[in-house]
Amino acid sequence: MKLELELDAEAEPTPVERLIEDLVYEHLIDLVDFDRMYELEQIVELRLGELVEHGELPGIAEETFPERAAAILARAWHRLIDDPRRYVDFKGRWEPDDTCEICRALAEREKT
Repeated sequence: MKLELELDAEAEPTPVERLIEDLVYEHLIDLVDFDRMYELEQIVELRLGELVEHGELPGIAEETFPERAAAILARAWHRLIDDPRRYVDFKGRWEPDDTCEICRALAEREKT
């Protein structure tokens, strides 16, 4: 099941919708672990550097790593809107997946 969210880019939200959006936004801020999100972004940035260093991402300039990592996270956040898992917690508490390099890096950071 994929939830298709179609918004009319031309339609201006009503003042009530803007107020509701502001309230929802503040609640979303409360839900996010920004420290963990920052750690994830740093890990992605480091992995991009490693991939470039090993020739797997040729032509990517080192000074673009922070912007590229931020863009990867932004695209992933936008994908959450269509993900049905956001309605049900299938996993419970987060546990690192041994086959996921990023999971292992996050788990290592938790130990320190």
